Amino acid sequence: MIPLAQLKTWSGQGAIATSRDTYATIRAALEDASAKYTSRNFKIFLQGSYGNDTNIWAESDVDVVIRYDGAFFHDINKRPIDEQTAFHEAFPHNGTYPYNDFKQHVRQALESAFGNSVKPGTKAIRIEASGNRRNADVIVAFEYRRYYKFKGIYDESHVAGMCFYLSDGTQVANYPTSIAKT
Repeated sequence: MIPLAQLKTWSGQGAIATSRDTYATIRAALEDASAKYTSRNFKIFLQGSYGNDTNIWAESDVDVVIRYDGAFFHDINKRPIDEQTAFHEAFPHNGTYPYNDFKQHVRQALESAFGNSVKPGTKAIRIEASGNRRNADVIVAFEYRRYYKFKGIYDESHVAGMCFYLSDGTQVANYPTSIAKT
């Protein structure tokens, strides 16, 4: 039988202060003025249990997303041909800041702040714990849009999310902050 005190410990939220401080430290590194993408349009936010306030005592890492919003990847392929054509006429270019460049710039910013604690992984850049800083995973992402209608820029409907690429080139799309149609 598990003692009640142990159950309360396990069910309580994990190290809130150190997780908050870890996020603040990583955010500061990503927002550093010397980072190569500082003039770019990006958002930084928590994902996973700390972002949803559902972390438990046994969890140990903080999941951070840096999402570039100056361009986007999309899914328009399930729309009729006339809508696909309208989309490609409205957005003839895929943007001028490649995903791999953004990911490299993020990695450089993290390495500048955390040195050898930064380890590239299959889906995220890992920052190993040190002192009061918890382990963290940084997901480098772009905005992602799944279209439900596209007649033109002012007559469209989509769900906005994010996408990133695994180290093998596989695209992963998800909707961590909202799936409301815009």
